[in-house]
Amino acid sequence: MWTRIYLATIIAALLLVLVVGGGIGRTSNAKADPAKAADADTEALTAALARNQAASEKRLSAQGPRTRAAAVAPNAPPEETVSSSSRQLNGGRFQKMPASDRAPKARERSSATSLSTDGLGTDAADGRDWSFAWIRRDPGANAAALQPELRRLDVEVLRASGEYLLVRTPHARDVLEAVSDLAGIADFGAPQPERKISDRLRAMASRGELDGELPVMIALVTEDDEGIWRKNLEAKGVVVGDWHGDIRTYAANIGAGMLRTVAALDFVAAIEPIEVMHATLESSVAVMGADGLRRFDEATGEFSGTTGDSVAVGIVDTGLNANHRDVSVGRASVCGRSFFRDAEEGDEDVDMWFDYYGHGTHVAGILAGAGAGDSSKSGIAPGVGHIRAAKALNRSGFGDTTTVANAIGYLQSESTCDWEGDESAPVKPLVVNLSLGSQGESNGRGAASRKLDAAAWNSAQLLVLAAGNAGSSGVSPESASKNVLSVGAVTDPGVVASFSSHGPTADGRLAPHVVGAGFDVTSADGGGKGKGYVTASGTSMAAPSVAGVAALLMDRHPDFRGRPEYARARLMASAVKPSAVLGAELGINLDNSEGPGEWQHEYGLGLVSARTAVAGGDDQGWTNDGDYLSVAADESYYVDIDVPEDAVRLDIALSWIEPPTESIASQTVQADLDLYLDVGAASAADASGE
Repeated sequence: MWTRIYLATIIAALLLVLVVGGGIGRTSNAKADPAKAADADTEALTAALARNQAASEKRLSAQGPRTRAAAVAPNAPPEETVSSSSRQLNGGRFQKMPASDRAPKARERSSATSLSTDGLGTDAADGRDWSFAWIRRDPGANAAALQPELRRLDVEVLRASGEYLLVRTPHARDVLEAVSDLAGIADFGAPQPERKISDRLRAMASRGELDGELPVMIALVTEDDEGIWRKNLEAKGVVVGDWHGDIRTYAANIGAGMLRTVAALDFVAAIEPIEVMHATLESSVAVMGADGLRRFDEATGEFSGTTGDSVAVGIVDTGLNANHRDVSVGRASVCGRSFFRDAEEGDEDVDMWFDYYGHGTHVAGILAGAGAGDSSKSGIAPGVGHIRAAKALNRSGFGDTTTVANAIGYLQSESTCDWEGDESAPVKPLVVNLSLGSQGESNGRGAASRKLDAAAWNSAQLLVLAAGNAGSSGVSPESASKNVLSVGAVTDPGVVASFSSHGPTADGRLAPHVVGAGFDVTSADGGGKGKGYVTASGTSMAAPSVAGVAALLMDRHPDFRGRPEYARARLMASAVKPSAVLGAELGINLDNSEGPGEWQHEYGLGLVSARTAVAGGDDQGWTNDGDYLSVAADESYYVDIDVPEDAVRLDIALSWIEPPTESIASQTVQADLDLYLDVGAASAADASGE
């Protein structure tokens, strides 16, 4: 398995703390009674979250025809199906490091899925003389070494994923027993049907909440290019909808009484509910440090400097008010599509460019608002040339796994449109913002998470996700995806907002990765209005603040385009640590040797800053550097870092992405990477470090 890893360093002098510390303390339009305003906002958010929770549970109970219709939309057009092929990226100044005698650090592993050969050779295979099965290797067992023995038994290895091998095995009992007895094999067979049904569905079943037709995502163990497995599902009475090839998953409707029968099919990997997605609801420019990268000319009404004009961005949300001047003025193109195909929801196509709910327009204004109505309310990257909008949430701010997955598929490809009388250039967004989330499990292994991970891996896009507004209840399942950049929210002074969701994820990973300005942010209004602004708070506002800085970074430094891991590492390494506003005694851990600390699960690695991430340079008091490569299993690399003698701080972040995990996997992240720092490079031929 290949993993693309990226290293970003920020070499900081004392000037960094002085300059940035002053910048993040800046506020505008102070209110007469900020405490009362904060309390009112908190109450409003609490009420909104309660309504969203009730609506989510109602949708998942699958009682109404709207839910079913959303699940069985017609097959997606060809352009929405993303190739499952992966790409390896090589480059950079890394050199291979000599093999180390250092013993690998032990890591805690979650309990593996129990496999059994009992179901192989029964109705699960529908009359075939072979079945799909899984092999879980012993730790340290080499997959290649097992191949000759498996071939001798007529067992074909189809693919490897971490500790698991997907195989095609004959039904003969002597073969099954022989495979089970092979050295290096810890477990062999198929998961019990109950283990393929998500925890959320099983919990709902135990409470008696499942009835009638259920909207679900059915993950397969293999591709379905010929539609064979689709026909098998339909023969069982499943109503099959969209196919998402990059995660080998069908959207479908299934009778509640059929769950176990379908789960018992050997080609079915997992069944989970189609989750309800909902919007996670003076300028954040100064807080994010973007004001120092540009100038506004009152005479021409235009910005100059680093404004993001060479970068295309994508937004998955409630639509986009194309009438608002902050959205339309100065753009090379604004294109998009609605992903509500229901007859009952036909008005959503009209709302695509009206945005009755206004959330998508507010988000777009924060990321790239032109400031045409009021330059003080411009976005982080006001010069962005191309905007691609995908409407996956309806007039009430709700969508589901299928609308969001199809929207992501659309943004993974180049698109064009008729803009101001001309055919626009075909572009694919380099940065995609998703200020939305659902109520499911935040372990990063659900269909929505795997879809996002596939998009980042296959299409080389930086996906920026709002962490959610559930406070200490945990980040959203989408924000827990392993290949995205998860964003929490802070107030203007840099203190984490009480509503901002924080981790760890259900499987113990860092979340959020960074924070952005998300409290009382003023941005463009929706509803078809040509002008006007509204103020809102939430991680929905923080995510586009960070996405805008990412667009500025790619505009100023083209090396970060198409390398989302590299951009993510740079934004994390250069983030302003909370100790700058909370005091050193309350700062985050100096390193992650023992895992993320309490403060890191609230702040990530800190507040993203355009000054440190984009500008840099010796004249600013800090410098940035980094590199990138693709690394195979059991390989190691090193890179030299020149640290100035007068430096007082060195921040290093290692970020990587990998293919989406398998539904059967016991852990979301398959790569096991360690980062060591050798001061003075005194290790000679042996690998060492701190």
